[in-house]
Amino acid sequence: MYRNLQLLRSIRYSYSPPKASVLLDVSNCIQGLKQKLQELNELKVATARKIADYDPMPKLEVKMQEEGFVIKVLSQRSCQGLLVFILEAFEELGLDVLQARVSCADSFTLEALGNKISIS
Repeated sequence: MYRNLQLLRSIRYSYSPPKASVLLDVSNCIQGLKQKLQELNELKVATARKIADYDPMPKLEVKMQEEGFVIKVLSQRSCQGLLVFILEAFEELGLDVLQARVSCADSFTLEALGNKISIS
């Protein structure tokens, strides 16, 4: 037993002579490790929740109206050039955007009101 206490004392870098202090040091170390493990598990759960909530695919909603259409695009992250890409796609499809609201701060949101270009 004495040898084991000496080993524990050397691991903990504790030079306190009483056996009780070595056991107390080891007990405190174990409690600290348990607490760190619990914090890491909580962080792991929180990170997993954020990943599960994160959806990399943009949401697209199209509604037809008498005057034309309403298109809503929502992406949880803003990509450089996404707005230009969407506007070029509208042009290729022959859609005329009459009014649009765009936000590119943290996420990307676009709400466009328009109609089909009629070629006479």
